[in-house]
Amino acid sequence: MGFKSAAEAQAFLSGIKFLQARHYHSERLGPIDFIVIHDMESGEKATSAEEWLARTHTQERESSVNYGVDSDSECCAVLPSQTAWHASGVNSRSVGVEHPGRASQTRAQWLDAFGVAMLDRSAKLVGALCLVHGVAARQATVDDVVAAYTGRPFQRGLISHLTASQAAEAMDKPHHGHYDPGPNFPWDYYLPRVQAWASPTVPPQPEVSTMARRVNDPTKPKGASGERPFQLLSDDGRHLVGIHGSKLTGQSGGSDVQTVKLPRRCVEVVEWLDEASDGKLKSHGVIAYSASHDTYEYTWS
Repeated sequence: MGFKSAAEAQAFLSGIKFLQARHYHSERLGPIDFIVIHDMESGEKATSAEEWLARTHTQERESSVNYGVDSDSECCAVLPSQTAWHASGVNSRSVGVEHPGRASQTRAQWLDAFGVAMLDRSAKLVGALCLVHGVAARQATVDDVVAAYTGRPFQRGLISHLTASQAAEAMDKPHHGHYDPGPNFPWDYYLPRVQAWASPTVPPQPEVSTMARRVNDPTKPKGASGERPFQLLSDDGRHLVGIHGSKLTGQSGGSDVQTVKLPRRCVEVVEWLDEASDGKLKSHGVIAYSASHDTYEYTWS
């Protein structure tokens, strides 16, 4: 569980079925500081998200929410780059997510088989939104929301529609008094799953030498450039092997042993042999990943 990066989370969001809502602002009216959790005030159906999407596309009522989710699908009606009309008073700094269910539901009803599947799917969606937009996977407070609008320090996070209504009331802004998803919504079940998806997964980080030697292999034939395939050896002579499919290209300076700096902590380093279509050697290289999963390139001459 967990996206490897914000880019992977964005790819997930970009793949969600989209149908533009009828009512919305075409531009983002403010930063995304809060994610509002709504319920649809409807029964539990596996087609709830699709039905909600079709309804918000044509409805006369001037409202919209960014995303809808059910037990086996998620849909988007208003992009995060736009502004939905879902929580009066806080629309400009939030996105919203709709869920089948009612504010009057008990905890047991939220956590029935349908509810667990829906909440798990929602956690992935909201975790992706948190990771992409820098929203903390925590419950924010009324004071956080008011502070965001009044220029005081605050923390981003998830809020209920009730929190949005209370914040609007505190700021003397008009609102509709909505209080979904209700007092029995299982935040203790939901938030850890959002947090798991919102935390980039990083492989274990073994300590490796800060220096490695590039060693040409004299047993292999030279390519058209006069280079031979090579290995990387750490200072203590260990061969460093690892990630496939990525490369750092470099050119030989003519010696059989060269030294290249590596991150003090990296996941792995891999030998790379890149051949041209005619089979002749074109380039060699290695790649190392830091603990933050950024790519570090090191070239040599």
